[in-house]
Amino acid sequence: PVVEELFFRGMVLPSIMDRLGAAPAVAISSLWFAASHLQVIQFPGLLAVGLALGAIRVYTNSLMPAIAMHMAFNGVTFGVLVSQLQLG
Repeated sequence: PVVEELFFRGMVLPSIMDRLGAAPAVAISSLWFAASHLQVIQFPGLLAVGLALGAIRVYTNSLMPAIAMHMAFNGVTFGVLVSQLQLG
């Protein structure tokens, strides 16, 4: 989450925002974020997360809330996956 946030919301988002404004920058960086995971089935969910993380970054003007939310999302996702394991 830290490296992804530094790249997508720390570098990509601001550089696009300088040229096109906040809304297009959030949309473009979120599309790139979702596509970078190479998960067709998960693309819509990753896009939604990217949009939320981008909006948080723009609203707070800080990477820390986006990093925390990204870590929480990954933690919940991991917990759900582990809960689905059938051991035995």
